[in-house]
Amino acid sequence: MVFTVNLPLAVLGILLVFLWIPEDQTKTGWTPKLAKEVDVSGNRALRGLLLTGMFFLMSLAIQTG
Repeated sequence: MVFTVNLPLAVLGILLVFLWIPEDQTKTGWTPKLAKEVDVSGNRALRGLLLTGMFFLMSLAIQTG
């Protein structure tokens, strides 16, 4: 039942995107600009936070009745 609703909606959404969204203009020389805009310290902090949270959640003992 889920696929009978979601699959046609997904196909319709994909078709509408291809029909209404214009193509991107090709840009040259974007690599140095992108490298300047990337927040390396923020990226490292986010990865550390996610890993710390994951290890904390994995270390919790599951109490079953």
